[in-house]
Amino acid sequence: APSPPSSSSNDYVFGFGSIMNTSTHAVWKTTSSPSTESSSSSPLPGVIATISKEFGYKRQWSFRSSTGFTALGVGRSNSSSSSNNSREGSDINGVIFQVPTNDMPDFDRREVGYTKIRVPLEYVTIMDNHHHSEHASSSSSYHEQANFAFTPNDNIWLYVPLPNYIHYADETHPLLQSYVDTVLQGCLEWGGPIM
Repeated sequence: APSPPSSSSNDYVFGFGSIMNTSTHAVWKTTSSPSTESSSSSPLPGVIATISKEFGYKRQWSFRSSTGFTALGVGRSNSSSSSNNSREGSDINGVIFQVPTNDMPDFDRREVGYTKIRVPLEYVTIMDNHHHSEHASSSSSYHEQANFAFTPNDNIWLYVPLPNYIHYADETHPLLQSYVDTVLQGCLEWGGPIM
């Protein structure tokens, strides 16, 4: 007889900005519970993915960091508009990382100013390993894609800025080159030009 479906769930985080850069994981992982300290130097397993524009969000430079610079966030898109304007949605590329459930509170602290929302599986497309291998063959520095078997019980979290943190860049709250570099380094870690 087939075994009954599992009611347990796994937690995953969709990284679309600095989270894609695995060097940024060490800070919050070192504050995790003692059971995860031994793995704090190894990157979280991840897979390149896209959230479709039909989910109703788009990536934008609109998160006002508590330290005063403007970072990447996501905002609601106007999917009912057929015109090509800045409110129209777009697919969001990124990396889905599996985060141990007991580490999620630490991850939430890392993402202060954001709230997490669950992304239903039907809005997520995973890049298959064959496609990734074709693009990654020119460089051995890309991370190996994890082989996640997502279930309907799993949680794929997207961190969305809280309303009082949504502000676009200006002269006193710039886009810092060091932050842009951190995001781009994450893109290069996972797939280079395809990211």
